[in-house]
Amino acid sequence: MKTAAYSLQRRLLTAVLGASSLLWLSSVAVMIDVAWDETGDVFDDGLKETAHLIMATTGDPRAAATLVEIVPADAKSRVRMHYQIVVDGRVIRRTVGAPRQPFAADATDDDGYTDSGAWRVYVLQNPAAGFDIQVAQQDEARLEILEDLAEDLLLPALALLLLLAAVSWFAIWHLLRPLQHTARVIARKSPNDLTPLVTDREPSELLPVISALNSLLTRLNAALAGERRFTADAAHELRTPLAGLRTQVQLMQRQQSGEGASLQKLRDDIDRITALVAELLVLARLDHDEPGQRVRTQVPLAPLLAEVCERARVAAAAKAMTLECHCQAEEIDGDTELLRIALRNLIDNAIRYCPPGSRVQVTAHEMPSTMELVVSDNGPGVPLDERARLADRFYRVLGSGVPGSGLGLSIVKRIADRHGATLIFADGLDGAGLTVRLSFPRASFSV
Repeated sequence: MKTAAYSLQRRLLTAVLGASSLLWLSSVAVMIDVAWDETGDVFDDGLKETAHLIMATTGDPRAAATLVEIVPADAKSRVRMHYQIVVDGRVIRRTVGAPRQPFAADATDDDGYTDSGAWRVYVLQNPAAGFDIQVAQQDEARLEILEDLAEDLLLPALALLLLLAAVSWFAIWHLLRPLQHTARVIARKSPNDLTPLVTDREPSELLPVISALNSLLTRLNAALAGERRFTADAAHELRTPLAGLRTQVQLMQRQQSGEGASLQKLRDDIDRITALVAELLVLARLDHDEPGQRVRTQVPLAPLLAEVCERARVAAAAKAMTLECHCQAEEIDGDTELLRIALRNLIDNAIRYCPPGSRVQVTAHEMPSTMELVVSDNGPGVPLDERARLADRFYRVLGSGVPGSGLGLSIVKRIADRHGATLIFADGLDGAGLTVRLSFPRASFSV
């Protein structure tokens, strides 16, 4: 089962932002805890100072016969401290909002602080005067202040988190650019360019990958070079003995007229092998040539079409076929020899596979954005589902009954690729047969 591809950049960004968010939440929790402790200490100091201030400004409260309620100076303050003056366990003076019973009826700690229900209380005792000052603050008030502080810090903290996400994304994208550059360099490689990749200014993490790839390119280049040499050498070595064998068969035909049929079949087989060797030589040369190695010039099309069609007229006449040649274009930027081979293969294929009496038409004409070399016939044609494989090496349509090597259209495809052209198969003349079109981009020809 094929595993879906994943994005390394997305994973890195997710990991960085996930860790950053976790640390951000942890830091927020730490800040809240520290803020709670610090604000608690500040408020405790406020309770203590308030108690001492009341103690210093209060006379003898025991003279009060009834409970005295005092409105705080700032009832709307968020601090909202309340106090009580307690004599013998009885509240004789308190602020509005404070309970009628003492805040702290039990003993306090050594510092005078205690927690009584929802109140934080500081008790200042005056044993000589016989009364206590109890100053308290509700935990809710402290929590509200802490919540207000958190709300004020939330938006800046979220903004910083978003800024961190943007900076992390940009940093990861920038740091991963060498991967994209290396990918583009590898994508430009082809069987004609298997030189090792340059390792200068590459990150150390990529060096093992590049080194392994360079080793693979070196082995692949050696294998392809060996294959090309073998094909070329084998084709060259076969041409001479095949030519000699054909000559011997011709002599035998002249000397032994009674065995003419069998010798003619042998001669035809030798001709097919010779043609196959010639095509292998062309393919080996096309595979070996580097792009841009061959000289490209402005090729006049009218003389080229006339020459190729003239050479094919003998084979067409032998099958009583009509060969038409029309040139409506002037020049094309290309390799004369390769274009000649491509046209000759297309015309030979049309003549070979069409029945006697068929018509073959060769045209060159200009389109708004392309220039086309077209060879059409009204023969048996090729089924639509098989046309995509016609340019494969050694592929032949079954049932044609015509001998061949299956390399002609492969050669044409290679030549088209060398010229940046497109090889197109379509219906032939009169709704029958096959049309083979070489479509060249406009930059390849002159108007």
